[in-house]
Amino acid sequence: MGLFQGCSPGFWGNEDNVDLWVGFTPDQDYDTVFGVDFFVLDRTLFEALNEGGGGLDALGRQSVAALLNAANPNINYPYTVDEVIALVQSIDPTVSQEVEDLKDLFEGFNELGSPIC
Repeated sequence: MGLFQGCSPGFWGNEDNVDLWVGFTPDQDYDTVFGVDFFVLDRTLFEALNEGGGGLDALGRQSVAALLNAANPNINYPYTVDEVIALVQSIDPTVSQEVEDLKDLFEGFNELGSPIC
């Protein structure tokens, strides 16, 4: 399918682009969608995209962008939705290096660009 593509958390977190979300809605709970317990307070997918900070907050942004990139049929993302979720579930959220490594992996692909973003 050619070169990989991806759109950034900033793109997906813009209210004007919510109509491009496929299979997910902005108000879905992050922990529920990903099957994890990363955030003490409920955080929607849209809130995760727009949350500042590093660590789990940064992984939250990048993983939601990865999820939406994977779900969009017009983006040639290197992972499927199930693979993105499995990668998030595979890390220990208390190990900062695992969090950072996965954030960096997603970020690299999320910044590739696509004709839709």
